[in-house]
Amino acid sequence: MKIGIIGYGSFGKQIQKYLQVEYKKSTYFAFDDSITGKNIYPFENYIEFKEKKLLNKFYIGLGYNNLVTKAKIIDKIPSEILPNYIHETVYFNESSEIGYGTFIFPNVSVDSFVKIGCGVVLNISSVICHDSVIGDCSFLSPSVTICGNVNVGMNCFIGAGSIITNGITIGDNVIIGAGTIVTKNIPSNESIIGNPMRKVKKISLL
Repeated sequence: MKIGIIGYGSFGKQIQKYLQVEYKKSTYFAFDDSITGKNIYPFENYIEFKEKKLLNKFYIGLGYNNLVTKAKIIDKIPSEILPNYIHETVYFNESSEIGYGTFIFPNVSVDSFVKIGCGVVLNISSVICHDSVIGDCSFLSPSVTICGNVNVGMNCFIGAGSIITNGITIGDNVIIGAGTIVTKNIPSNESIIGNPMRKVKKISLL
């Protein structure tokens, strides 16, 4: 098995560690502009590898600073070579749906009638309650709780330990800082933080 990882910073390397458990005899190829080394190629070279069918699968190791870029990449890679990774400890209700290219870390719980888009990351110990929607390329940090009937838009980042209360709608390109409790709808392109939550001009994700 030959596997490509697009983006080989800390998140891409973390993904590879999980994949090595499942695909023990695989060879890995990384695509990143800021890192060099064996089997690490310039970022855009993934297109050549894809078109020449040199790799069996791709996984996207782009983290929360590159959600829009991730969305563009997903549009260029067929779903059959951009699979999901769902850790064996995940609870995923059979009534729920998931798009391709999504990575679900250990101890995540996905309740009934949930819809998860393409290229989503659900990090360790996150909980998605019933009838919620997570839009394409959104990134949930560890221990996020999404209560029931919540709608999260595309390209959103939700910081560690945040809670989105029941019935909330979050627009596209929203950033929610760690530990925030969201009790009101959030329009697209806003950044919020805190408890009580407040709007800020910019949140550093580093």
